[in-house]
Amino acid sequence: GNAKLSIDERGQANSAIELDGFGDAMIVQPSPKFNLRNEVTLAFKFMSRVDNQRQEYLAMEEFTTGQGTMFGVGTTQPASAQFLTAGVIIPGIYTCGTYPVVTDAVGVTTAFNPVENVWYHLALVYTTTSYRIYIDGNKIAEVATNGKPFPYCSTANLLIGSWWVSDMISLNGKMDDVRVYNRALTEKELSDLFKVSLYLRKG
Repeated sequence: GNAKLSIDERGQANSAIELDGFGDAMIVQPSPKFNLRNEVTLAFKFMSRVDNQRQEYLAMEEFTTGQGTMFGVGTTQPASAQFLTAGVIIPGIYTCGTYPVVTDAVGVTTAFNPVENVWYHLALVYTTTSYRIYIDGNKIAEVATNGKPFPYCSTANLLIGSWWVSDMISLNGKMDDVRVYNRALTEKELSDLFKVSLYLRKG
C-alpha cells in the first residue's frame, strides 16, 4: 500500500499516518504487550476524506489470514451514510485459529457520522461490565458486556487504518496519536486526554 508519514492537523510534518484507501495498512507485529485481557482503552485521532464507503480505523487480527481477531473499529455504510461501529470478539465463543462471525462479537453501531476532512478524537473503553465509545470526550454509545473479558490472541497484528488483507477496507484519511491501554481509563482521564488533543489542535 501507500501508507506514509504526513502532516498532522496542526501542520506538523511527519506526525500523522496518511492512507489513500486503496489497500493501505500500517502493521504492528504481535507482542506480549498486547495481552490486554479484562480491561482495555483504545484512543486515537482520525480524519476521513470520504463519507460513502466502509473504512477501518483500528483492528487487531492476523493481517494475512483474518484469524486471531480481537477487535475492529471503523465505519459501516447503511444506505448512503457512514456510521461509526466497533466490535470486540467474545472469548469462549470464538477461538483464535478461526475467522469470526457477527455472533462472536460484542458490538455497537452508533448514530455518529464522521464529516469529511474533520479531525476527531475517538476513545473506546472495554470492561467486563460495559463497552463505551467516546467522540471528542463525549460518550456516544454504551452496551453491556455481561462479564465477558477482553479477548487475547497471541498471533494478532495491530492494524492501523486497515482490516485484513482479503478485506482491506482501508481508511482514506489520516490517523494520529494511537494509544492502547491495559486498563479502563476513568471519565476524568478520558476528558483530560481529549483536552490535551484539543490543546494541541489549537496550538
